[in-house]
Amino acid sequence: MAVVDDEPDIHLAIGYILEEAGEFLLAGSYLSGVDALQGILAHPPDLVLMDIRLPDLSGIECTRRLSLALPELKIIMISALNDRQTVAEALQAGCHHYVTKPFAATQFLTSLRCALAPAANEESSLFDQAENCPLRRKTDAAACRSLCDREAKVLNALGKGYCYKGIADELNLSQSLVHKLANLAFRKLDVNNRHHAVSQWRVCSHCPHLRVRIPSKTGQRKETKAPARNQHPQL
Repeated sequence: MAVVDDEPDIHLAIGYILEEAGEFLLAGSYLSGVDALQGILAHPPDLVLMDIRLPDLSGIECTRRLSLALPELKIIMISALNDRQTVAEALQAGCHHYVTKPFAATQFLTSLRCALAPAANEESSLFDQAENCPLRRKTDAAACRSLCDREAKVLNALGKGYCYKGIADELNLSQSLVHKLANLAFRKLDVNNRHHAVSQWRVCSHCPHLRVRIPSKTGQRKETKAPARNQHPQL
């Protein structure tokens, strides 16, 4: 993987996290967008960690050019900015996940694993796994009805690499409520951490029987298909 950031301390911090995890190899470090374009196009890595604010070429523009030249390249945007417009522009440019600085090592590593996890070629196999959908196994019902709308949105956002604070800001909820929603979803998926939750949710979100509960103003619940996993969550 390669890191593109104009702060040398970020390179050191990421290098330390990767060394401790022992799962990823840092193959390139770039302090500017122009250098990154030249180096990455010449020696493409599997994954790029891209800062938004660079001294010459913005990280969003650099991401856009890399995505056009190397469609298979996975790009994670890292930035201190976490407003809705910036996140949307980064995703439109071609980044796969968005991590807000400062980030915790566990959250950061989860984003790396999610970005590198096979997806496109697994669509049909994930549909074939509908009978193994964790929610369906637990409820033993014709449809998976135990997940609520906000829990599904939190899981979608976690799969995109959002931190809990970022999810809270986007959903206009308190961080404590976001944690509560995540914990409720984790229990329903029979998992105890966000990495396993994201992995299980990838299967659930492709289950043709999945429905999520949306409370109505009358107090009755209506159901709808869960938001697609590969779309930006409608927050």
